[in-house]
Amino acid sequence: DVERSRGLGDVYKRQDEAVALKNSLEATKVRLAVKAGNEGRLFGSVKTDHIADAVAAAGLGSIDKRKVHIPSAIKSVGEHEATVRLHDDVTAVITLQVVAAK
Repeated sequence: DVERSRGLGDVYKRQDEAVALKNSLEATKVRLAVKAGNEGRLFGSVKTDHIADAVAAAGLGSIDKRKVHIPSAIKSVGEHEATVRLHDDVTAVITLQVVAAK
């Protein structure tokens, strides 16, 4: 019983951490600098690993690129959204600020 209750405590702790990470991710715009043409169209598109790297670079924590979902391909500069599944019951919506790299 003691070990079982410890296991539950660990799960709740991780869920609390996931909720805290969700709150910080949703409160902050994550900036991505990507190579783009004159009209703001990107050379290629933003991938999930770019988003995971940008979140880590912003000091918000580490997320698994496999848990990031981009609803539609990001091929232009501007604000876009992506979702990240942080825990079974916790999903964060990230606001991405895609800008042209200088």
